[in-house]
Amino acid sequence: MRGLWWRGHDVDADTVLAFPVGGELRSLSGADFDIHTLSVSEESLGNAAVALELELPKIGARPEVFPVPAAILDPIRWRLRSFRDGLAVARPDDIAEILIALLPNWLGRESHALRPQPAPRARRRAIRMSLELMESRDLTALGPAALRAHSKVSERTLEYAFRERFGMTPAAFIKARRLAAVRSELSRASPDKAQVSDILAEFGFWHFGQFARDYRQAFGERPSDTLKRHRVAHMASE
Repeated sequence: MRGLWWRGHDVDADTVLAFPVGGELRSLSGADFDIHTLSVSEESLGNAAVALELELPKIGARPEVFPVPAAILDPIRWRLRSFRDGLAVARPDDIAEILIALLPNWLGRESHALRPQPAPRARRRAIRMSLELMESRDLTALGPAALRAHSKVSERTLEYAFRERFGMTPAAFIKARRLAAVRSELSRASPDKAQVSDILAEFGFWHFGQFARDYRQAFGERPSDTLKRHRVAHMASE
């Protein structure tokens, strides 16, 4: 949506509204109004806050409206659309990841943190060393534990560093890099000889159904569409 005046707040497309139980609104909207909703339990909120070491205020003290950077919000929108369109099923881990991405913006990490966050220098070093390792190693055999060992930081420091810099967990970032590598390979593969399944196996993806959902969520098309588009472009250039 382009803009909305809501309960005394200027709301735009980068704003999240928080409705406590009993605080829902009955409303009518036009056809151009699009909103994604996520219903979660108080227990889930509490668990996410504990994972981030944030204090969860009482319901009446929580902000009703809060802005979220597009880098964090856009992947969440893609995920919610995939749930809505039946491309993926919402699992507890999915909901937890969404909450962990949103809570620092909702609760205000600086004012509600229970303990000081890792030093910025340590976070920058963790990101730099992690990216260096990803460039030098096979991503199919790389996980967050290897990043922590190489960067010599704690799990909490690495997690916070990646969320701060990229808006996602280290594991999600590695997966995104692998998906991007597959897309790159599909886009330059031989039009006549390449098979999607062979390329997936090369990058360690063995569950095609889940991969196809993740790929479409990330790039808005199927792996076969990427390969097909390259084949069409190749034929047109001949």
